Amino acid sequence: WSLTDFIQAQAQGRKVLELQGDIRAGWRMVDTASGRVLQQGRRLRDILRCLDADAGDCLLLAEVLQTLESDTLQQLWAEMPASQVWLQGIMDSRWSRTFEDGHVYRDSEAYIQQANMNGLRLVKYLKTPHKSAFGMDDQLSNESSFLVFAR
Repeated sequence: WSLTDFIQAQAQGRKVLELQGDIRAGWRMVDTASGRVLQQGRRLRDILRCLDADAGDCLLLAEVLQTLESDTLQQLWAEMPASQVWLQGIMDSRWSRTFEDGHVYRDSEAYIQQANMNGLRLVKYLKTPHKSAFGMDDQLSNESSFLVFAR
C-alpha cells in the first residue's frame, strides 16, 4: 500500500521527482526518495526545469492530479520536459460523484489523449488497489491506474 515503496520499485535507480501543490498556493518539486523539496515557486515552467531528462529523471504526478484544473493540466502537458512522466492514482471519472470532495477524477483515456496530443506516448500501464476506495462501491472499480509516458 505504500506509494513510496511502489514508486521506488518502479524507479529502478532513477531519480523520481513529484510535483506537489496547486495554482493558488504555489508548486514544489519533491524528491520522492528523500522527501527533500528541490524547487518551489508559482510558475510551472520554472518548477519543471529541475528535471534532468538526460540523467533519466522521472516526473511523478500523484495527488496533484485530482486538484489540477483542465487549463493547468493542459499547460503542464505543453511544458513537459523530455523526462518520463508517471501518473499515479487515476480513478474512474465516476468517483467524482461518489467522493464529493472537490477533487477532479478523470479516466485514463483522457490523460492518454492529452499526452498524445502533446507528443508523449504511453509506455506502461498498471492497475493498483486504491486503499481509500477499497470496498466502498462494488459498482465502481476500486483500483487506480499507473500510467507512464515518454517522448
